[in-house]
Amino acid sequence: MVNVLNCIEDSFISTDYLGGSRTYVSPTPILLKDNFYRFTLYRYGGNHLKNVHIDGRNSDNDEWKIIQTLTTPRTDNFKCPDNFTQIRIFWNKSESETNVEIGYWVRPEFCDHRFAYISDDGDDSNNGTLEFPYKTICKALSMGPKTILLRRGDTFYESIAIDGIDLKAYGVGEKPKLSGLKILKSIYWERGTLIGGLWEEDSSGFIWRISLCLPNECYSGFCTNGSSMLNNIGGMVNLNSNELVECKRVKSLTELFTQSTQNFDFYQPVASPMSDTTKDYFDYLYVFYDGDLRALDLGVSVGTTGITAKNCTIEDITVEFWGRHGVSGGSYLTIENCIVQNIGGMIMLNYSSWVCLGNGIEFYVKTPYTQHCLVENCVIKHCYDAGLTVQGTDSNNSIRAIDIKFRYNSIYNCCQSFEEFLRGSTEDDLFYDCVFEANNSFDPGMRTGFRYNTSRYKRSHLLGNSTLRRTQMVYRNNYFYNGNFLCSGAYEGLFDQAIWENNVCYIAPGQDLLGNYNGTFRIPVPFPNSENFEAEWNEAIENYRRYTGDQTSQFFVLTD
Repeated sequence: MVNVLNCIEDSFISTDYLGGSRTYVSPTPILLKDNFYRFTLYRYGGNHLKNVHIDGRNSDNDEWKIIQTLTTPRTDNFKCPDNFTQIRIFWNKSESETNVEIGYWVRPEFCDHRFAYISDDGDDSNNGTLEFPYKTICKALSMGPKTILLRRGDTFYESIAIDGIDLKAYGVGEKPKLSGLKILKSIYWERGTLIGGLWEEDSSGFIWRISLCLPNECYSGFCTNGSSMLNNIGGMVNLNSNELVECKRVKSLTELFTQSTQNFDFYQPVASPMSDTTKDYFDYLYVFYDGDLRALDLGVSVGTTGITAKNCTIEDITVEFWGRHGVSGGSYLTIENCIVQNIGGMIMLNYSSWVCLGNGIEFYVKTPYTQHCLVENCVIKHCYDAGLTVQGTDSNNSIRAIDIKFRYNSIYNCCQSFEEFLRGSTEDDLFYDCVFEANNSFDPGMRTGFRYNTSRYKRSHLLGNSTLRRTQMVYRNNYFYNGNFLCSGAYEGLFDQAIWENNVCYIAPGQDLLGNYNGTFRIPVPFPNSENFEAEWNEAIENYRRYTGDQTSQFFVLTD
């Protein structure tokens, strides 16, 4: 019996039929190229192997299928063409002969490769077992496993799409990271002296330029493989702290030269975010910096989404430094015990106005619905837009979110901690059994890693951005600390959308209990030094409850 790959059943090799059982042995399989394995069966004494054939199947419930037949009375090789996970050998007796060998090849990973292990020091020519892991997630996905396991403490610079394949961790240490960090090798030293780098300095001494389309060996981390579209970056990263620097994207090179006064204002040559935007615009990155930018260890977050997933579980993974979104989810997706951080900032292309993207975990509702999803016990930090969100737009059809739940998560320093956003064609665009429950939200719109324009009002714990009333999204037993509480969205007067149950919010003077998307309507918290503070505070609470219908949330003023 041979059991080398975790996908092979105990009955991988057996003998019976056509003349009865015969004794043989099979040594350890030899790994050939392209993950084929060669097995050699040694016959001992007595009868020659004649009319040999190999049967295969993929589970105990399948019918056995003849793979190949050999009728010559000599040693020969077999190649398994259909990648079976269970193999058995049959033969008839013949004249006496000793020491007969039959070799055959098998490539079983495509069939029932239930677990694929991956590590930084693995090799894609391995078999994906715990002892011999792959190096890349891409290789593992090509083998069709049920579960992909990333080694803790390792970082994988890949953007992936998974459907029906779970993504989890193994080993000990920190959660494995799925990173979109492109590392700029900006420093060249010789005998302790800085002699150059990829950054080019303008004569002004404040504007620096770097090409993001140099050969791959000029960078490390995420490899863009010559795709300028991926260089539509989200933000810049301080490699020493592994955090985003507080950066701001400006809309023109003239603005960068004439108006920028803060370090890490940056510009990428894009005429407008309309349909005439092409990949060629993102070849260069221009940065305002008052100092020697070559002396810094910097990276950028590439312009794509880390994980696109449905019909699976993602557990114990860190997703970071992606310019678009961290995780974009469809139906039947569970995300547990994950960290999603430093997300967003890239330009949305082919859109009528200047918009930058960046949600931590996003469920985008497709016609007619997205359903049965859970995000639980996760940490989401530093997202350009929403930390968690359910969204969907379809002007021709009704769309619904069904049984999507967010529980026991902690959200820090995102523009909004949670956003709900359905815009379909009818008043049936609703949330059915969708709950935002027992989550903790801290400091929305503050120290996100991105500096926003002052006109960006929608910095708040919650953003209700649907077009119709009474979407029936439920907010229950959450804790909110420091920041604007609720932004109604772009539609003034549509405040009474959600169902509210026993939330607690600590809010500072001057912050808003309620406002609308454009900042033209606000219910601010009064300052404690006001002579009429108690009356103004009670009036603000009363107005909030009147507009929203929320009678149960408790509000406390932060005074320190």
